[in-house]
Amino acid sequence: MNRLGRLPLLLALALCTCRAPQRTTLVVGSVELRRVEPDRPRPAPDLVPGDWLLRSRDLQVVLAGDTRVVRGARPGSLLHVSDRASPGPAPLHGVDFFVALGDRELEPTSSRLEAVLVDATPTLRLTARYAHRGDTLTLTRDYSMEPGRRALHLRTRIQNDCAHTLRALRYGARLSWGDEAPFAPSLGVHAKVHEGVSPWVGAVDRNFTVGWTRAGSTDLDLRFTGEVHDRSFTPGFTEVVHPAADLRPGASVSDHELLFALPGQLGDLQRAVMLWRGTPVTELPVVVHGAARNPATVTVTTADGHAVLVSPPTTSRAVLPLTPGRYVAWVTAPGSATGDPVGFEVRAGATGAVAIEVALPPGASMRVTAIDEDDAGGRPLPVRITVRGIPPTPDPTLGPNHHASGAGVVVVAAGGTADFPVAPGTYRVTISHGPEWTIAQRDVTVTETLRGEVDVGLSHAVPMPSWVACDLHVHASPSFDSRVSPVDRVASLVAEGVGFATPTEHNVVGDYSEGVGLYPESVTVPLQWEPAVEVTTDRNAQPWGHFNVYPYPPRAGAPEGGPPPFVGVTPREIFAAARVRSPDGIIQVNHPRMQPNIGYFNVTGLDVRTGRAVSPAYDPSYDAIEVFNGFYIGQVAEVERGILDWTSLLAHGRHYIATGSSDSHTIAYQWAGYPRTMVHLAEGESVTDHPAVLRALRQGRAFVTSGPMLLLTVNGQEPGTPVPLGGPTAVQAHVVVMAPPWMHVDTVELRRNGDVAERLAVPLGSGRLRFDATITMTASPGDFILATARGPQGDLEVVLPHSNGVPYAFTNPVWMTEATR
Repeated sequence: MNRLGRLPLLLALALCTCRAPQRTTLVVGSVELRRVEPDRPRPAPDLVPGDWLLRSRDLQVVLAGDTRVVRGARPGSLLHVSDRASPGPAPLHGVDFFVALGDRELEPTSSRLEAVLVDATPTLRLTARYAHRGDTLTLTRDYSMEPGRRALHLRTRIQNDCAHTLRALRYGARLSWGDEAPFAPSLGVHAKVHEGVSPWVGAVDRNFTVGWTRAGSTDLDLRFTGEVHDRSFTPGFTEVVHPAADLRPGASVSDHELLFALPGQLGDLQRAVMLWRGTPVTELPVVVHGAARNPATVTVTTADGHAVLVSPPTTSRAVLPLTPGRYVAWVTAPGSATGDPVGFEVRAGATGAVAIEVALPPGASMRVTAIDEDDAGGRPLPVRITVRGIPPTPDPTLGPNHHASGAGVVVVAAGGTADFPVAPGTYRVTISHGPEWTIAQRDVTVTETLRGEVDVGLSHAVPMPSWVACDLHVHASPSFDSRVSPVDRVASLVAEGVGFATPTEHNVVGDYSEGVGLYPESVTVPLQWEPAVEVTTDRNAQPWGHFNVYPYPPRAGAPEGGPPPFVGVTPREIFAAARVRSPDGIIQVNHPRMQPNIGYFNVTGLDVRTGRAVSPAYDPSYDAIEVFNGFYIGQVAEVERGILDWTSLLAHGRHYIATGSSDSHTIAYQWAGYPRTMVHLAEGESVTDHPAVLRALRQGRAFVTSGPMLLLTVNGQEPGTPVPLGGPTAVQAHVVVMAPPWMHVDTVELRRNGDVAERLAVPLGSGRLRFDATITMTASPGDFILATARGPQGDLEVVLPHSNGVPYAFTNPVWMTEATR
């Protein structure tokens, strides 16, 4: 080959060898961007190869790379934000982004993350392409920081690559918060489902505040999401939404948003947003009187009632940045009456503003002490305390719904004693320890100078010596929709007499070791638990529902403990992955009919009469069904519907275990331990033998209850042990119902193959034994018999305020089998 002939080859080689490899690290001044590599030390233990780390001198954020198989997070999702000086818990758990056409959210067909320099600033650039039924578009998002400012810049551009107009294009972000509810001016605290516009949204945790805003003067369109069941509200994501718009061919839309993360409180966030936007700021001092014993929060609204700002709890004063206008301020504190509102005006250009004075009304306090009166030494007893106002005294607000030290009208006393503030007045105090125990009630009057003193003893009215009370579906703050700390969650379970629990966090392997380690010495048998997870498929383009797996051992070093895959997978793939990690684990279908789109049976179109589903993705290879979910504690019709579904599947030969669990996400109004699954251990077994507990559950030696203790045998055999029959014959069904004195039971039913065969009235009474009868029934091989018991609507209100709760129990089935010859 001559030189001229070699020239094209040499040029090609030069082009190949000179093309710059993809950059994985950029450092300019104090700003650093780098990708986590498998062969390099990780800056934090929970990072995985492929994640991107962007940090300045003060601030650090972690963004998901091509790690979706590991995390289930889309590339570019914000995973962590932290203060580099004090890297503790952040009020923001993460941010996921979405693109939609109409009501359909799109998944990217391709994504690329790369490190680039933009105006000499290290920038992470996401390029994602979307396609749907011929519609194609490209999203570009740049993430960057600037030295000296505690903020992450997010610049987004979406371009229509089609030859036709895209209709109803929407895009935005979903912000998942930590322990404290977010606040947005004009919307207020995220305590209900609502939407509106606001200059910013943010939250604070331990003097570290994170907030989201637009770089321009346009306010955010916000949606506070959540689930509402009766009085109970579970906050969900905060959605930052760009309203639907049509996009012409070749046209684009863009936005520039900021995530501020700074030490301080919401006032500091408001100040940072105002300074960024060039809005005049007046620093208004507020003097708080009467809060020396009970730190108080100052709330400021406009004169017509729109929320503006809240201060951190303070004992003396606060300084709030405000714009000119007319306002109203007042002060509140847990367990105290609300202070009188004070109107004031902030004038433009005012300096040296005169302090506004607000006062917390004089308060009172209460101390409650509970002991086990069956114990000769009077050991302290973990209890839940319910405080209700006796008119004209209103019900107190003892704290946010997720704090064990005070949540709504309840206080959890894991050590048997609690001191807490209340407003002066007269209250009815109820002390309880779950449905096996008596309760105590006292009417107490407290004044500014007279503390309420309540000393009570509870007795074990319905001892169940070989049974274990289990809550197999319960949440704490590792779940995105719960703000209960694991320590407070453990306290709430212990106070209700629960002996075994599974911390089923959403796509996070739960762990109660910290809470159990803080037990008071009075608790002789600490709460037993096994690591667990609730596989939550809400992010799927096609959600399938929620599935518990317990036990589920965490993977060392894996994000969130390494849950089974939950995005872009079918139920069959979820179950298979769970079996690999936990071969002997129990896979439980949670709330199979719950809306919206979180009930497996509804989503797949399961017809329980045939055992067939509309969706070919339906997989029947699970082990248990959550027949009674705590959200239905006052809705017996929903529980009965669950029993009908379950027994219909049993009639098709599927031997699924029935369970009942609280699904509690809060301390107040979603009640840990109600309902519960009571599991029967064999002689010589103990609750500390976790395999024995789970083995008994898998065998079906269990009943579900929100109160009554319900025992069933058929020809002497309990659920979990078959009864051999030679053919159709009479069998003896023995039913026993026990309850504490404060609970009522009025009806027992025996069901054969799901149908009611006998309905029996329970005599009035308040003793332990409410019903004890043997009923003769006809049964054949292949049949199954179970029992139910119930009490009147609202009977649980005394211990579960605002629940309208019903005492209700049902057993797992006793199966009839063909006798061997």
